[in-house]
Amino acid sequence: MPRMGRSRIKATVNWLLFLLVVVSVGVAVLQSRRVTALQQELSRLRAAAELAQPRKEHEELLRLRTQAAELTRLRAENLRLSAEVQRLGAGLSALQGPAAAPPPGPPAEDLAAREARARAESMTCVSYLKQIGLAAHVWAQDHAGIFPSAFLTMSNELRSPISLVCPSDKARVRLTTWSEVNANAVTYQMVSPGMKNNEPEKALVTCPIHGHVCLGDGSVQQGQPPQ
Repeated sequence: MPRMGRSRIKATVNWLLFLLVVVSVGVAVLQSRRVTALQQELSRLRAAAELAQPRKEHEELLRLRTQAAELTRLRAENLRLSAEVQRLGAGLSALQGPAAAPPPGPPAEDLAAREARARAESMTCVSYLKQIGLAAHVWAQDHAGIFPSAFLTMSNELRSPISLVCPSDKARVRLTTWSEVNANAVTYQMVSPGMKNNEPEKALVTCPIHGHVCLGDGSVQQGQPPQ
């Protein structure tokens, strides 16, 4: 082979080797940059995770404190309503007086007394329903936001079964112990047992005598007694 041809082949081989070295160096540089970028992203994610964990724990702590404060408020309101129920019950007893057969033609003052007693009984019924609603909320705080499915279930929160018989319900006796509580002994009707406490406008308990309705937010909507 002529010397000129060998020189050309050698030059071509050298050029190809040079290109291969250049490409290899370029690939190595790109890979190094990519590894560096990945390492930086990993460091950023780790730092973000370390910052997020205390923030998440702080938010959880605030949520628990809020729930505890709400539970304390509900228990205090429950105690207040319980005392109010006792006071209204004593007032009703005074209004009713000793049992006696009504005269055939009651005078105007007897009619006024009956109307006053009816108003007092309706107000007491509202207080009973508020106490039932608050007890249901206290119970739901400890049961994943789910209201109880029966009155007997929340005996610890309601404190006394007196609130389960409407004062205008003359067909039932006043309950004094939870052992007396059953479906036939209670005036009020739990129309949405086991509902969630995030449905504020949904009816939870109703009074069939006065038409009052205890809603999911614990408030009582006063209705008209059925004719």
